[in-house]
Amino acid sequence: MGQIAKAAGWIVKAVSGFVLKQILMYLISLGVLGYVLAQLSAVPLAIRVAVAVLVLCVAFWAFWKFFLLRPIEPKIVPLYWDLLFKHPFKRTSWNFDNYIGYSLSAKGPATVFGFQARFRFNWWAGFLEEAFITSVQTGERIDLKFNSAGASPVAPPSLVPLSQIKSFLPWTWVLATGAMEPVSESDFLERFGHFRLTFKIKNRLAKHVDFGLAENITYFERAHAAALALEKPGGVVLN
Repeated sequence: MGQIAKAAGWIVKAVSGFVLKQILMYLISLGVLGYVLAQLSAVPLAIRVAVAVLVLCVAFWAFWKFFLLRPIEPKIVPLYWDLLFKHPFKRTSWNFDNYIGYSLSAKGPATVFGFQARFRFNWWAGFLEEAFITSVQTGERIDLKFNSAGASPVAPPSLVPLSQIKSFLPWTWVLATGAMEPVSESDFLERFGHFRLTFKIKNRLAKHVDFGLAENITYFERAHAAALALEKPGGVVLN
């Protein structure tokens, strides 16, 4: 009983200390805010507006510099950070909605043709020094090719390696593919069940996106469910 009472007293003390600390911080913040507002009330409106705009610009710059543009190497970003890749304020955007190319019927296994995604540079033109996928299981590597219609120099739409691209046009989605010889769904999962996308912007650190085995299995399960739903009257396609 003595130990329980001692533990209970310690908990009450810790909680009360935390609450008092929060109240004190709130009162201090309120006092500082009141003082700042009182001082600003004597400042001409034009100066107050200029200061507010300056503060907003500094805050936006800090958000851009230390959050949106911070390097992530050697951290490997998981695929479920979907909003991170599509964020228009970042230097590049990726769309992985249908990242494995395949064909299938409702009853048979899928035939896989490789990796596919949409890619773009935001704000201004840019160049990728390299882009490829690597199997975590086997180390097998497939270099990506890109649709030349969204690149410079402008050429008839075709899939070309990065060596033939000088730069990518801004705000233009480009198809990126890592093609392979057609393989069965089971063979693909055996070779690329867990794979990683690596891409490197010129003069930047390389970035990595992880496509785990569980995510890839779920991808094919949804594909089979969608194909089955399309063959049934009134079927619903699952996302």
